[in-house]
Amino acid sequence: MLIFSGTLTSHAEEDHTPLKLKNAVINQTEAKSGDRIVITFEVEPDYESGPMPDADINIMDGSGNIMYSMMSYMGDNKYQFAMGMGESDPMGEWSISTITFNDNAGNTSVYAGTDPLLKHTKWKFLDGKPEAEIDRDPPELKNFTLLTKSVDAAGKVEFSLDLADQNGPSSGSIIFKHTKTDSVLNESITYNKTNGRYEGSISLPEFAKNGEWKISFLLLRDRLGNEKWYRPDEYPFLKNTAFEVTGGVSDFEKPVYKSISFSKQKVHGGDKLTVFVDAVDKDSKIEEAKEPIKFTIF
Repeated sequence: MLIFSGTLTSHAEEDHTPLKLKNAVINQTEAKSGDRIVITFEVEPDYESGPMPDADINIMDGSGNIMYSMMSYMGDNKYQFAMGMGESDPMGEWSISTITFNDNAGNTSVYAGTDPLLKHTKWKFLDGKPEAEIDRDPPELKNFTLLTKSVDAAGKVEFSLDLADQNGPSSGSIIFKHTKTDSVLNESITYNKTNGRYEGSISLPEFAKNGEWKISFLLLRDRLGNEKWYRPDEYPFLKNTAFEVTGGVSDFEKPVYKSISFSKQKVHGGDKLTVFVDAVDKDSKIEEAKEPIKFTIF
């Protein structure tokens, strides 16, 4: 039997009003390489749940491509977005595509760049690259070599890659999946300046699952943000890439949930609530709950 205790807090349960944009100010409408664009957004005061610490913003660059980014809440009902302009960025007019605000009660408001409050937040980048000179090609994977074919739990799995990219060095990540469960292992792909190779190593946990692990997918990204996903079913040299783990865990069956009960059926903000969970695991036994219990208020 697992027992959880906690104190319930109240978060403006009756707040159904999203944040409302009041105005926006941009620091300059023309920019050159090295300049920093800063846009400040002011929202109407939210006296109920309050604004979230971050907001989403999508920027349309000079060639019409959309760039996803985020901005932070600065206090005093203001969010601020900032970005530096570089010589590899496309020249032309840059503008806001959309911005999305959220408050702490889960209310969302979305504003398009064509909104009257945002139409003036455009800037012209004067000395960037013409569209024809901009690299839109992601890194190209030529070959993948798994250097470790068998390993003990708590050991290391090493690999190397051959790839081509005119805007390197690139970076990326790789995920291996256990063939008998949904367990995954992931690691970053980095460029080794000493030997000029792309490589990586996965440090296995002490209780890694025994058996075969295969590549699930691989992601490569260059310094300009061009990226590509590589999957084994699309690239033959990845299809049979696998390593074998021994000396780890052979218990692949998950704990089985049986029932749940509460110390109280009715609660108020500030009350202490205890949750009783009945679950079984025939092999390894249940030591603790890894996930917090979440409640939804209707």
